[in-house]
Amino acid sequence: MVKLVPITKGNSVRYHFYEGHFLRALTYAYNNIIEKYRDPNKDKEFKNLSDAEKRLRIDQNWKLACNNAANVALIIDEINRGNSSAIFGTVFQLLDREDDGWSSYPINITEIELLTILRLIGVKEKPLADNQFEYRFRDGDWVKDYLTSFQKKVDGLQIILKDRSIKIPPNLSIIGTMNTSDNSIYFMDSAFKRRWDWEFVDWDNNSRPPAATYGQKGTLNKLNISTIIYFTT
Repeated sequence: MVKLVPITKGNSVRYHFYEGHFLRALTYAYNNIIEKYRDPNKDKEFKNLSDAEKRLRIDQNWKLACNNAANVALIIDEINRGNSSAIFGTVFQLLDREDDGWSSYPINITEIELLTILRLIGVKEKPLADNQFEYRFRDGDWVKDYLTSFQKKVDGLQIILKDRSIKIPPNLSIIGTMNTSDNSIYFMDSAFKRRWDWEFVDWDNNSRPPAATYGQKGTLNKLNISTIIYFTT
């Protein structure tokens, strides 16, 4: 998900943090959901509701935002040319999905990965004295404890800040391609393969490939997909 690259300047070494393709795709999907979310706290009658009714209204608005959010596609070309365990790491556990599109199980990430996700969805960081920091979520107030202050703001993204756990949202799709005739391929175990929907496309060298069944006759529909991130193994 991430890469730390050392940068030498004079007698000092500093590390620059680069988010990986998956982390960028994930935060694109999160941002699309946030953009569609309508905060019920802005409704005049919301304060008169019971706690249970407020929770229900919030959950309904997050669900509506997920359903209306633009989709993001992460495309991995020739996925079988790399070691799937090395490529996916712990993300492997996120590939199981529920009927609503969310990952069945969360994974725990590092603090630097969590802070990167928060930065990419709009959290600002301000250094203070004594190696302390303040944080602000988009247009909110500056706070020191982001773990408790921002939890309600990311509930609908199924991010648990205290546990540093995440799930893949329903508007993020991962598409892998492979050439089964290649000799330089890695073995994929059954546990990995069962987490995917497979489509076999067969044709000979003297004919055009058959029409694909995904999207609009093989074309990813831009009306439904806002962002496409492509990389090869």
